[in-house]
Amino acid sequence: MLRIASIVFVLLTCAASVCAQPRHNLPQRADRFPIPPDARERLRAAEASGMGADVLETLPVDFRTACGDVVRAWGASARGTAVWSVRELHREKSAARVTLLVALRCSSSQPAYAGFADERAALVLLLAGASHLQLIPLAEDCANCSELFRVAFERIHPAEGAALWELRVASSSKNPCCDGPSSDTAERVLLVRASDGRTVLEIETLREIREHDDESGDTEEICRADVAISHDNAGKLAAIAVTRRCTLDGKAQPETTREHRWNPARRVFELPD
Repeated sequence: MLRIASIVFVLLTCAASVCAQPRHNLPQRADRFPIPPDARERLRAAEASGMGADVLETLPVDFRTACGDVVRAWGASARGTAVWSVRELHREKSAARVTLLVALRCSSSQPAYAGFADERAALVLLLAGASHLQLIPLAEDCANCSELFRVAFERIHPAEGAALWELRVASSSKNPCCDGPSSDTAERVLLVRASDGRTVLEIETLREIREHDDESGDTEEICRADVAISHDNAGKLAAIAVTRRCTLDGKAQPETTREHRWNPARRVFELPD
């Protein structure tokens, strides 16, 4: 089988009983899937451009076929054009293990839809023994929502007892399936433990919601967050303060500030009592 980073899977039309309520974006899942030994060895040796097939084949069938459901809803010309691809975001390598952070991208081969795609993140952990792929949800799962997501790796934050990956996530309700006058866009920061792919903090840094109603009129809510990071004497991340400011139809709303403190024993952030 030709192993390239961008692979077109034959996405079969599912039975009407299964597809009665098709999704308009990919599932947000936090599942873990084992990587077979032969695929593990190929992934350890592969460059970024050669790992797509083995990563995608690790995913369950229902997750892979979800891309076909998403793209099929974009219009008649998009049907049968669903494409999966894998983009390497970050790689860490030692003698004992290889850790990959990848973006799983669902898009269409139809040029008219080149500006649309939905992405999910995954951690690929390759050890001498058991290896696995861990899906990293970018938001709460919503079967009736249509937001499309993009993800990027920003940097590493050393913390006591853990290394945290900072991911930047952008989402938008601009989706060919469901065009309309209302819009919802957001930007988030996710802090993810590099050891197991668990998200330990999510910060919404921007949210713009614009609703159109012919009878009651339009509404606009815009929220922005300032993020301040504190470090301990060793230079490791100790706390994150988030100040949130919102306006509703141009009118300022009460400002809020919350400080999330790192607990090295539990390796999570906590809010003080």
